[in-house]
Amino acid sequence: RRLGRGYLLSNPDIVHIEPTTACNLGCKMCGRSTFWKDLVDNSAHMQRETFLALLPFLKTARMAVLHGWGEPLLHPDLLWMIETCKAQGCMVTFHTSGLLLTEETSRELIDVGLDHMTMSIDGATEETYRAVRGASLDTLIANLGSLDELKRQRFSDSPRLTFKSVLMKQNLGELEALVD
Repeated sequence: RRLGRGYLLSNPDIVHIEPTTACNLGCKMCGRSTFWKDLVDNSAHMQRETFLALLPFLKTARMAVLHGWGEPLLHPDLLWMIETCKAQGCMVTFHTSGLLLTEETSRELIDVGLDHMTMSIDGATEETYRAVRGASLDTLIANLGSLDELKRQRFSDSPRLTFKSVLMKQNLGELEALVD
């Protein structure tokens, strides 16, 4: 739909679902840590019944996007949600910090057929990443290496990965290294 000078509102081909508002990080640039910190419940997981109420939308959608303010990998039913979306014929993606992507979780995500993940990576050095995310870049790199190895062992191209970065004064000088 046309809205004034721009285009947006809804796209029936893509269904956005927020499985959880829980997050394991306190990233300095996130609204959860700043202006919305008192408004976002850091423990709410979508119930299965609520998710199942979305089936009519999933049946006509091309893609399900399973993320919002929270870390999807914290939801205990995430794999079931992915399987349910896939059973409706949807491609499935979500955005994650990747820090909870254990070898077991990576194996399970490959097995359920997750199509895509976007990973946040906001620093090319341990020091910058830790200052921005409050977590270890080495952990993320190890998790990505484990996922890559499992994909190779299983002859799988999925999940495909995209990386996003919030550029700030603190990490702008690392942009070239971040791409590398």
